[in-house]
Amino acid sequence: MSAEHVARARREFEEARALHHQALKRTEDIRAKIDAAKARQQAITQARIAGTSNDAETAEFGALAADLEALAPMLEAAKAAAAALEPVNQRRLLESAEAMHRGEIAQAEYDATLERVQKLEAVLCQAVTTLHEKGQALGFVSLSRSWPVSRLLQRAVRDGAVPRA
Repeated sequence: MSAEHVARARREFEEARALHHQALKRTEDIRAKIDAAKARQQAITQARIAGTSNDAETAEFGALAADLEALAPMLEAAKAAAAALEPVNQRRLLESAEAMHRGEIAQAEYDATLERVQKLEAVLCQAVTTLHEKGQALGFVSLSRSWPVSRLLQRAVRDGAVPRA
């Protein structure tokens, strides 16, 4: 999974999220209309109770009731549309692409480090061979006599213990 795949998944997620936000905005707009209609109805009711209402407000109250009746199913439809547009799959795909990309980066870093260690190992082996040859010239027959390996390296090779210098 390349960086391009991550970028594509991020773009698709952002596009889906924008559509979801638009749907949420429609829901909020309808809810605001409902709240305004209810508030106006309450104001008309208070005016009627106080005896200060007029015929226009009585007609308006009926129109508001009709509006509320029409807006209720619109709100439910808008909520359902927003829920359907929630970018759950796109978020999962993005998270998966990012995780795979992080894994690829970690693998590449590991491979590069392993290659470096293998090159150092080759250099070490050549140096040990040279050291052994020079030791033989001094009468050191065994490799262990020519090269007194550190305990740290012995533990790493023998026990598989991670060297901590």
